[in-house]
Amino acid sequence: MAKHKKVREPQNLEEALVIIRKQEAIIAKQAAKFEELEAKSLELSETVKLLMARIYGKKVKF
Repeated sequence: MAKHKKVREPQNLEEALVIIRKQEAIIAKQAAKFEELEAKSLELSETVKLLMARIYGKKVKF
């Protein structure tokens, strides 16, 4: 897991806004990655479900 960099406190409003914009960009990137991983997780869960049904002989309805 990546370590978080300590950000110095902004000295004025402009510096604070720059920090906020950077943090918003990071959050947006992380949210997109989360959605991608969540979709992959669902896909893999369905694959496991299908394979388990094949292994143990249960019929799967599509």
